[in-house]
Amino acid sequence: MWEPLNAVIIVLTVAASEIFNSTYRKRIAQGSIAAVSILLHLIVRPYADEAGNFVVILFACCELLGVIGADEDTVIQWAHISMLMLAIVVMIRFTVFDFVEEVRRKREEIRMGKRRLLEYKM
Repeated sequence: MWEPLNAVIIVLTVAASEIFNSTYRKRIAQGSIAAVSILLHLIVRPYADEAGNFVVILFACCELLGVIGADEDTVIQWAHISMLMLAIVVMIRFTVFDFVEEVRRKREEIRMGKRRLLEYKM
């Protein structure tokens, strides 16, 4: 149910980039869209996985900093790059930890399944 809303946010951001002639209006529209996205994700928390909600909010904050720093504001651009790197590291960390946990769970299921087979053979 949430993915269509994400698609609308992306379409609105691209549309704002193409429709508005003024750089100021583009930044206001794109910043507003990013801010609304952040607020919606904070309030609704659409994903069952808390890590997923956190990463989505983190990337939306990166998008907002990118919009604000688009006017060659060096400090905000560095903040944007730093936050983007942090978001990528956090996403990789959550992915690796989730993968390891899934492997452990599958391994335990296989072990329990083999034990059940041994118990039934006796």
